[in-house]
Amino acid sequence: LQDLHGEMVDASGLRALEIFYGDDFSEENFFESTLPHVVSLALALPELCSHPIPLLEQRRAGVVELPRTAAASLVANMFLCNFKPPAGGLAYRRDHMPRGDFSRLLGNSKESGVAKLRMFIHYFERLQSAGSGEPRGTLQIRRTVVDDPPNWLRSAAPLRALRTEASGIETSAGCLQVDFANEFIGGGVLGSGCVQEEIKFAVCPELCVSMLICQSMLAETQEHSVSEAIVL
Repeated sequence: LQDLHGEMVDASGLRALEIFYGDDFSEENFFESTLPHVVSLALALPELCSHPIPLLEQRRAGVVELPRTAAASLVANMFLCNFKPPAGGLAYRRDHMPRGDFSRLLGNSKESGVAKLRMFIHYFERLQSAGSGEPRGTLQIRRTVVDDPPNWLRSAAPLRALRTEASGIETSAGCLQVDFANEFIGGGVLGSGCVQEEIKFAVCPELCVSMLICQSMLAETQEHSVSEAIVL
């Protein structure tokens, strides 16, 4: 595959999809039907998102709210590897921003990578079958900052009452889900990662939009007395 910048993208993961998923995935159907829809979604971005999206920077609380249709278009552009690195190039992106393109995942032919790729393609298939104007609603991404966080290691305060449920995380209605895995939102979802955060982002592809606008989160260290979180 060739991206918007004329660079070739390894798409061996797409070929592996047919090997791993057989009748559940048709390479011919993907290139003739699903991929053209992804391209249409990506091209609709100027119409769906007419104003620049603000960056949620380190040490600054803020919130971004987007129509889910715009979020779908952004994910389509990520899938097609259309977004250039932020100002400062690759070094800046590596130090401050998650990597917001699918080039590594498209070239990942390992079973775990192919499974994530199948989830993202299934997301586009569902959008295609849903019709225009879908999905409805909005996606909200909020960055919170605590300038003087508690010293949790020295805290003697008791924990709140704990209740366990027989059901899993995904089926627990009305509950917040908290993840402490990675200072870069999304972790390795578009790379080789395949645990809690990566699974959540693959199951809910719209969350990947946060990787385009959220700088890495800071934690309390000897140099920084700040704690940050991103709420999706």
